[in-house]
Amino acid sequence: MGALYFSITLGTAIAPAILGSAMNTTYSKSLETTLPAELHQFADKATITALADPKALLSPAAMKTLESAFAKEGSYGSGLFKQTVEAIRTSLQAGLRIVFLLGAVTMFISFLLILTVPEVSMDAVVEDKKAPLPALVEEPAE
Repeated sequence: MGALYFSITLGTAIAPAILGSAMNTTYSKSLETTLPAELHQFADKATITALADPKALLSPAAMKTLESAFAKEGSYGSGLFKQTVEAIRTSLQAGLRIVFLLGAVTMFISFLLILTVPEVSMDAVVEDKKAPLPALVEEPAE
C-alpha cells in the first residue's frame, strides 16, 4: 500500500510540471505562427508579451483592456483584435491538444505495462526458496 500511495503522490507532483511545460511550449510556438503579421506593426512589446498569457481569454477585464487598446485604431483595430483573439484561441487549443495526447499515450503505455504483470491468486501457496536452517541437534543427557 505504501508503494501505491508513493506512486500516486509522485505522479500528482510530476505530471502537472511535465504537462504544463508541454502546454506552455506548444502555446508559445503556435502563438508565434498564428498571430497576425500586422500586429507587430501596431502593438508595442508589452501588448505582445501580454498576449503570451492565455489567461487573457478567461478574464473579462483583460479582454476589455485589450479590446479598448485595439479600438483606438478604428475599424482596422477591431478586425485585428478579432484575428488576435482567434490566434490566442487556436494556440490554446494546440497546447491543450498536446496535453491530452501526452495523457493518452501515458495511459496506453500504463495499460501495456499492466498487461505484463502476472496474475497471482490470493489463495496461492508461496514456497520459501531459502535454504533450510540446519536443525539443532540435541545431545542426549547422560
